[in-house]
Amino acid sequence: MELALEHAVKLDALSNYISYTKQKVGSLSYTAVIVTQLRQHIRLNITLNNKKEISNLMMALYKNPTDEDVTNKVLLLLLK
Repeated sequence: MELALEHAVKLDALSNYISYTKQKVGSLSYTAVIVTQLRQHIRLNITLNNKKEISNLMMALYKNPTDEDVTNKVLLLLLK
């Protein structure tokens, strides 16, 4: 799970500092929400049920870290 957190932090940095579609000023950083959710899972010792699917989706986010559809899918899996 710590590795997933490390990847989520990298994705958050990519989404903030690269030249993909820029977020609107004041908008929510969905990758930051993924980081928060993973930290909460680690802190509360919650087991991820869909590790493989979450991993695949996070790898897809490396291609475009601002893809809200993929990010929403990750968040939905984390909230199950």
